[in-house]
Amino acid sequence: MKEIIILTSNITIKNKTNLFILNLIDLLYKKGLKVTLYSNKFPKTFHGYITKKHLSLKLPNIKDIVNQSRNAHAIIAIDYPMNIIAYKIKNMFNKMKTKSPLIIWYSINFQKHIYKNNNRRKLKEDYKSISNIDVVLSANEKTKNMLEYIYNIETIEIVRPYYSPYIFNYNNNKENYILTFFDAKNSIYKCTAAYCEYINNSIKNNKEIYKLIIVGYNKYLEDNINKLNIKDHVELVDYNSNIEKIISNAYTILIHNIDDPFYIELISAWNNKQIPIIDSKSPSAEISIDNKNALIYNSQNPISLYNKLITLIEDKKLYNSLTSSIENIPSIEDSVNQLLEIITKKL
Repeated sequence: MKEIIILTSNITIKNKTNLFILNLIDLLYKKGLKVTLYSNKFPKTFHGYITKKHLSLKLPNIKDIVNQSRNAHAIIAIDYPMNIIAYKIKNMFNKMKTKSPLIIWYSINFQKHIYKNNNRRKLKEDYKSISNIDVVLSANEKTKNMLEYIYNIETIEIVRPYYSPYIFNYNNNKENYILTFFDAKNSIYKCTAAYCEYINNSIKNNKEIYKLIIVGYNKYLEDNINKLNIKDHVELVDYNSNIEKIISNAYTILIHNIDDPFYIELISAWNNKQIPIIDSKSPSAEISIDNKNALIYNSQNPISLYNKLITLIEDKKLYNSLTSSIENIPSIEDSVNQLLEIITKKL
């Protein structure tokens, strides 16, 4: 395998999808592959971030990409609208009556916005693009189900994009606090409501109260915490703080984000030998086993999270048993190996 072309839009260092792509490129390079990355925008610091191991180019016209990719084995289009670009590339190869590289569309973040806004032109263009895609990949079962429904295809394969920036080499001395990450959606407020119930139960039964630390916040969350009268037991920290130790030493992590395709918090928890408490709607629940390497709660049931929280804090025997059963932690290398296996099989 000589070269893989990756198409993405607006490479930025802080974007989690792009961080996954950059780490993906690094691993592909280490496996002896040339990678050419096309984007319509690169930050000034990009080349210094990942070094010049590969060729990175701004997105020129379709013809230039076709000429550059003549000898490539595969073109991987990441997310919408890169599937449209991939469709046009394949069209040009067909018109030239030249064999095209394997065209792969990797849907990590589903394009909800074009369906929500009901943009007819974009919807038609998006639907049409599938006819020129050789392989469709999705990040999880939830995305796979949506793609199958929209495009009426049943050959979609799942390649989970495992990536977490929160893996640190700290000695894991577990402390008595609960950790979660802020998300602007309503799920964070279900966490604070459950935590409020936990505090009331602890006070009533004269038990130690585990503090809740939330990484990231806004004014609405602060108001919610004040309204619930739990501010004495909640600590808010921002992402610019030195959070390595906070993440590493937490007793448990509440994973309430149902739109994280990278399993960021789950991989962090397992690497730190923490038992996460996970919303059943989260992609992380797809690869976790309830009462084995995680506790999974039903966010539709108001007391489900509260019950899981009480169980994990009070049943130390269960906690120790679960932490000892954490094994085979997935990594981005698993994602790369699966991706290469699919490409090799389809060529």
